[in-house]
Amino acid sequence: MLKGKMESLIKLIWKGMKFFFKYIFLILKWIVWEFIPLHLIFSKFFPNSFPDKKPATIAVWLCAIYIAGFAFASERYTTRLERAEYAYSNYTLQLSSGVPFDSDRLKKVGEIKLPVKPKFTWPWKATDLKNSLLFSSNNYQTFAANEGFETIEKFVRRDIRFWKHKLNNANLFGIDLSGEDLYGVNLSGANLSGANLSGASLVKSDLSGANLVGTNLSETDLSGANLAGTDLTRTQLTKANLSKASLSNADLFGIDLSWGKLPGADLAGANLSGINLTGANLSGADLSGTDLSTADLPKANLSSANLSLANLFGADLTKANLFGADLFEANLSSSDLTRANLSSSNFTSAKLSNASLNRANLLGTVFYNTDFSGVKNITTGQLIKAKTLFLVKKLNETIEDEIRTGGYNELIDANPEDKERYEEEHETIEDDIDSDEGKKDEITSELIE
Repeated sequence: MLKGKMESLIKLIWKGMKFFFKYIFLILKWIVWEFIPLHLIFSKFFPNSFPDKKPATIAVWLCAIYIAGFAFASERYTTRLERAEYAYSNYTLQLSSGVPFDSDRLKKVGEIKLPVKPKFTWPWKATDLKNSLLFSSNNYQTFAANEGFETIEKFVRRDIRFWKHKLNNANLFGIDLSGEDLYGVNLSGANLSGANLSGASLVKSDLSGANLVGTNLSETDLSGANLAGTDLTRTQLTKANLSKASLSNADLFGIDLSWGKLPGADLAGANLSGINLTGANLSGADLSGTDLSTADLPKANLSSANLSLANLFGADLTKANLFGADLFEANLSSSDLTRANLSSSNFTSAKLSNASLNRANLLGTVFYNTDFSGVKNITTGQLIKAKTLFLVKKLNETIEDEIRTGGYNELIDANPEDKERYEEEHETIEDDIDSDEGKKDEITSELIE
């Protein structure tokens, strides 16, 4: 009995499988013969084989429509791409002929909208074709993206790197070039207001006359850069490297350059009034004729710096290092030189009226024709370490008496020959100060030696 049931079940399964494969075969036959259609192709070669039945052509029509759609999308994409490429080529041609670089105009070229590039894929994967045909406001790609750039900024950056030697008078308003390597870039007269150049390398770049209002130059490497005559009053320069940079006649009023790197920088004639140079390295810098009034210079390194004719009125030089600095005719009135290192420095004809020299190091310092009127917190012990006090003005009488009583007359009273020599050298310095800066440096260095 059980055996009979099993045989019946096997027969039933077999019939079901035959029925299933029969209809699968019929469906595949219809697809291959009627839909693709092999029937139509066969009838073209053997027209009398099927006289009563007209072959189906639906697949042919669908393929034709799809191919036509792809051709239409390709043509429109190519046309718009050619327009964008023409706009870009025209722009680069103008740049090569001397027209100033304009990042806003380049951005507009990069933002030109293109249809999505069509691909001849299968119908159920024809998203690109569908998008290209629709070309809606939310369904496009930019020229920059078509060129392989993720953002417009990266597209613009590529061209800036390429044209970096021809960016003078360029319009780069608000551009982001943070971290870029722009060694030797020419940005003279360029508009960089609101731009972000933080962390960028601008070594030996030319930024003379550039508009840097609101520009971020924090942690930027500007060593050897030319910033002569530039307005930096509203520029961020925190931790910027300005070693050997040219900042002559630049305006740095009130900016923060604390702990900045400016060794060997040229700041002659610059406006540094109210600036914060706390802990800054200005060793060997040229600060001749610079306005440093009310500047903050505590712990600043000014060793061997040229501060001749500089205005340091009311400046804070607490614990500053001025070893070997040249302060010829500098104005240090009301300045604070508490614990400053003034050893081997030159104060010839300098003004120290009402300055504070509390515990300042005066070892080997030259005070010749120096104005000491109202100097505060200075002791005899400090002054006897100086190299000379010839012809100083308004030195505290008590201190002067103590110097003489202590047997240090040679500091104050020069012998006739030395006195005549110093007077002649002093006159020579005053005569040559405007016409021959090098001569002044040579003579004052002789005074120190």
